[in-house]
Amino acid sequence: MNIYFIGDIGLYNEVSYQIANEINDEIKEDDIIILLGDNFYPYGVKDDLDEQFKLFEELNFKNDVYAILGNHDHLGEPLPQINYTNWIMDNFYYQKTFDNIDIFFIDTCLIDPNNFCLSDDIISFKIGIDVEFIKNKMMLWLHNKLSKSKKDIKIICGHYPIISFGKYSWNKTIANSLIPIITKYKVDYYVSGHDHNLQIIPVKTKEYTFTQIISGAASCLYSLKNEKVNYGWIKLNKNKIDKKLINKKN
Repeated sequence: MNIYFIGDIGLYNEVSYQIANEINDEIKEDDIIILLGDNFYPYGVKDDLDEQFKLFEELNFKNDVYAILGNHDHLGEPLPQINYTNWIMDNFYYQKTFDNIDIFFIDTCLIDPNNFCLSDDIISFKIGIDVEFIKNKMMLWLHNKLSKSKKDIKIICGHYPIISFGKYSWNKTIANSLIPIITKYKVDYYVSGHDHNLQIIPVKTKEYTFTQIISGAASCLYSLKNEKVNYGWIKLNKNKIDKKLINKKN
């Protein structure tokens, strides 16, 4: 089973469709695709009938697509994306199990609401629930679900990176919330988008080492320190991680 991680696809430009075509050419029956947020730029979607949903449908993905919300998605109406039937997004946070893998999908905008053009007031208004309440509920859920997980591989997917060697560097709020959980429950991978590039970063704490994957290069690029930036996606097969680049000039 392969997992295709695609982030920040929301421009739906030539790059986005080329990535989708190349994935469709190689994907196998049991593989899955995960969208890592910022599914629609610049202001998410306005309602269930938003014409932008057709842009996603034109990607013609063959396999199941699982999605989470990013900061730009929260600038629109998040509930239509949760209710959208052409991908799977059970809620702001949810869990899926595949063979020997548990994947925990979370909304990092709830953890760090006062950042990247958002605020706790904006998110609370959009979702109709106090952001602090739903964040605490999500974190308790994450603790409980991870404590019960017996699978060989555990993955958390969120939009904001913990650490990046690109535009966004170190996110102290996300780190303080997630690193203790990752360490306690021996999570193998934390996967995000948000920084528009491809990165694979070993993160070492005193007690534990895990891998941070950033795959946010599906429609535009941000520079990296001392490394060429390419469009593409990241594919995970058990413990093998591949950067998949598309043949397009930056």
